[in-house]
Amino acid sequence: MKTGTGIAVAGLLALLLGFCPAPGEAQSLLNCGPFTQETPTPPRPRENGHARARFEQINAAVKTQPHRVLFLGDSLTEHFDAGVWQDHMAARGVLNAGISGDRTDHLRWRLEHGNLDGPPPQAVVLLIGTNDLSYDRSPEVVAEGIRANLLKLRQRIPKADILLLGLWPREDVPRILQRHEIAAVNRLIGTCGGAARIRYADLGGLLLEPDGRLSPQISPDRLHFSAQGYARLVPSLDGLIDQLLASAPRPPPSAPNIPRSSNVIRVPTVATRNDEIIVPGSINGRPVTFTVDSGASSVLIPLLIAKKLELGTPIDIANMSFADGRTDQYVVYHLASLRIGDAEIHDVRAVVGGNGETILLGRTALNKFAGWAVDTQHGTLLLFQ
Repeated sequence: MKTGTGIAVAGLLALLLGFCPAPGEAQSLLNCGPFTQETPTPPRPRENGHARARFEQINAAVKTQPHRVLFLGDSLTEHFDAGVWQDHMAARGVLNAGISGDRTDHLRWRLEHGNLDGPPPQAVVLLIGTNDLSYDRSPEVVAEGIRANLLKLRQRIPKADILLLGLWPREDVPRILQRHEIAAVNRLIGTCGGAARIRYADLGGLLLEPDGRLSPQISPDRLHFSAQGYARLVPSLDGLIDQLLASAPRPPPSAPNIPRSSNVIRVPTVATRNDEIIVPGSINGRPVTFTVDSGASSVLIPLLIAKKLELGTPIDIANMSFADGRTDQYVVYHLASLRIGDAEIHDVRAVVGGNGETILLGRTALNKFAGWAVDTQHGTLLLFQ
């Protein structure tokens, strides 16, 4: 009887404290570390009001906002310049899951309490650990905290590709700068790259001037970054995310968590072909067929279809890059009216070019709605207003 009680208590503790894999199992999931014999700080929640509210926002967003990539981090992620984010990250289907002030133990708690409860993302970007250094933790302990988050991600979403970013430079705390603690952490976590579905990238050098220092224009407070700073990062970051998405299997859209709303429009699908969702609609009053594609940044109209729609005068020329390395030019239009089932939206950016049988319904249209999802059980596209 005592033995049975002991087993029951041990099992309950394991559920409460979170599963901790044996060293051999952890090593089989990752090819790096451990970096210290010290046990990482146990996962813990934040008590700060903003952090708690932001945590709940992310929990809701992963279940209701379509996304392909989850960008996990602290203030460097949460306060990513809005304009740069919209043009580069949002355009790639990246969901901002940063919380200002988070350390590695806070992020582990989030991963165990809802931040991974939505449909599994195709890829994850992980940038965490600089606040651990502010908390006077050694580079080895910080690296082990980052490794613990990698392990949690690998356990929960084993099919997702992970982009692990090295810590970015900072000059606000003399101790961190003088002891080269950023470089020490990055040397350790860099060994985690090269494992199955994990890639490491150190982009910090892009933020530095030729003399190796941060300029006030790039980092006014020597910790966070201006729009100019983020603009330096995104060309490389864009390419890395594009590579992850090109190599990741792309599942059909699904909606395991459909939000209840009185303002939901249900659009019956015409057909599904090769895991594509095809719905009826119209452009400027002319009937068309759309293929739902959250990976497309714009509505993409094949050239032959565009000629029949009489779209008017183009407003711009855009270059579009593809996973195979080619770059093509497309003509940009503004659509006065676009209808999906019974839902009508206006002033939608679209690009024209290439061949195809249907129009790709990309994010310039989908983002006009408060949210959207696909109810695979009933074969309908759900649009939330």
